[in-house]
Amino acid sequence: MKNPYSSSIKLAAIFLVFGITWIFASDLLSRKFTQDDLELYSMIQHSKGVLFMILAAVLIYFGSRRIFTDIEFARDKWLEQRLEAEREKHREELVTAILKAQEGERKKLGEELHDNINQLLGVVKLYVQHAQVNKGMQQELLEKSSDYIKQVIEEIRHLSRSLLPPALHEYGLLTSIEQLVKAIEVVNTLHIDLRIQGVKENELSEPVQLMIYRIIQEQLNNVLKHAEADHMKIHLEQQKKTVHLTVSDNGKGFDPEQIIPGMGLTNIRSRLEQVNGKMLLHSAPENGCSLAVSFHL
Repeated sequence: MKNPYSSSIKLAAIFLVFGITWIFASDLLSRKFTQDDLELYSMIQHSKGVLFMILAAVLIYFGSRRIFTDIEFARDKWLEQRLEAEREKHREELVTAILKAQEGERKKLGEELHDNINQLLGVVKLYVQHAQVNKGMQQELLEKSSDYIKQVIEEIRHLSRSLLPPALHEYGLLTSIEQLVKAIEVVNTLHIDLRIQGVKENELSEPVQLMIYRIIQEQLNNVLKHAEADHMKIHLEQQKKTVHLTVSDNGKGFDPEQIIPGMGLTNIRSRLEQVNGKMLLHSAPENGCSLAVSFHL
């Protein structure tokens, strides 16, 4: 890429050389053709000046066009490099957020395994060991061991449901969302108003369906953990090629400038970034919370 300043210096040098050459050459030719005819010499001098201005204007016009082209090219190149740097920074932030979310899932899994399942299995191990040496209590200890093993199986089933993707290919997105809502309402006093309009599952790829499900699941967890709400609305709507999802509650709310750690909003934002989606969060203390997301298919 050429430096526009060097182009300006080059244009000035060409104009200087052209002007000096024009003055000396035109004077010599004028004297040669006029041969002491002052009137003709004066007429040629005037014409020479006008012609010089015309040629100089043409030279400046085309030279300045080249300079401005170089300046615009340099500016566009700078903007392109800056935009690429911003994109790279954004990609790095997105990767960091995804890795952080994955690390959070691993930590959650490790805590569940250590604090609950590991302890239950430890109790089973003790009962089995006592049963081997205490024949009189063998039946009772084995029955208790069996009960604890059933608890372990239920804990593992519950953990796998919360961590693994739902079988969307088997039940579909809408049925999976309905099952999720019913499962929460069975064990919680939270009333959930679910409304789905115009959603065409055949137009939603499996990754997109999983993303929608995970966003609803994440916000449901937020409401159950933090909101202290008794009513919640979930509205999922598809308008042609645009999907809108709104999740709101009547809980205690919070100040959006002071996001509660662990609310999972970074996870939601990271998921939306993969489809160039948008997220709007409205909340205020004692005034509930509303999360609205949208993206184009």
